[in-house]
Amino acid sequence: MATPYSPHTTVRYTGDTDFDDILTDDSASFWLKRAITEARHRDPIDAANDAEFLCSLLTSRAAKILTE
Repeated sequence: MATPYSPHTTVRYTGDTDFDDILTDDSASFWLKRAITEARHRDPIDAANDAEFLCSLLTSRAAKILTE
């Protein structure tokens, strides 16, 4: 199994990780698990595009908060 997800470290799952690894990982957040569960039923290209956009928004928001 892959290294457990933790929002407090820079450790990330690898390309070998699948959805089930994260969904069964007790250290993964409920928010992430819900997003993965919903993404499974979507077109993978649309889901990936939305995830990239959300990542950009969240990264920008965090940077703004950290510089205030």
